[in-house]
Amino acid sequence: MAASVSEDSVRQALRLWVGMDVIDNTSISREAVTLLRRYSPFRQSLSELRDAVETLLLGILHRFLGVSMSARMEDGCFRRILMRDIVALTDDLMGILFDSLAVYSVNYELISAYSLSHESLAALRVLYQKYEQWMKPDERAVLAAMIRRVYPKERYEQWLCLP
Repeated sequence: MAASVSEDSVRQALRLWVGMDVIDNTSISREAVTLLRRYSPFRQSLSELRDAVETLLLGILHRFLGVSMSARMEDGCFRRILMRDIVALTDDLMGILFDSLAVYSVNYELISAYSLSHESLAALRVLYQKYEQWMKPDERAVLAAMIRRVYPKERYEQWLCLP
């Protein structure tokens, strides 16, 4: 079951973190899309895919940017890409995959299990937005409270319903 991940959504996620210079001059977008589209729960776990995406990002960025890990953004400024940025970018890309998966109980179980083993706002967002039917109302409320407690408001205010 190939995931229907759009290259535009991957490019947009990458752009926010590494800028168009990196995207236009490396294979980062194409390779990330390929990894995400090849996901199959019969071949690899979400954790294994996440590790592969993070390794891909680190490798390409380090080869292109060098040890400074500073990317030129659209405004001409340079942005140093830290490890926590790579982790957040990996999570954003995993979120694109989660969004592309059909809403089935099997995918609910996979994403739910993943969210328990990885700090993943993307997994929590998709569970909250798309899998309400598999949650009890109090579980959904706990999920929303946990998101509010752990993440900065600007990361969830566009999609998380008010209390």
